[in-house]
Amino acid sequence: MTDPMNFGLPIKLIKILVKNGQYQLTEHALIRMEERNITEAQIEECIIWGQVLNIQDHGRDIKLKIKSRNNDVFVIVTAQFDRFKRICTIVITCAHTLTQLDEDWNEISAK
Repeated sequence: MTDPMNFGLPIKLIKILVKNGQYQLTEHALIRMEERNITEAQIEECIIWGQVLNIQDHGRDIKLKIKSRNNDVFVIVTAQFDRFKRICTIVITCAHTLTQLDEDWNEISAK
């Protein structure tokens, strides 16, 4: 696991972008939101105020696994640069448990 303290600036930037509504939801995230009755407001709250559990640094992007303050929503979000070198924040998936989130991650990674 990568130490979240080493990624303070990117994490702050992601939180600011989400707070300002500058993010995208993947089709997978939208499906999971509907299936699991998770609102966009819950996802935003999780990312803005939640605790980063894990960071994966892939060079051109980073992925954060975040849990909400109430431990009732978990989110995987990525930050990457678009073709114009602007940072994009994308919510990949969401869940009510860490187990669900990990199952989603394994399913997405296998594709």
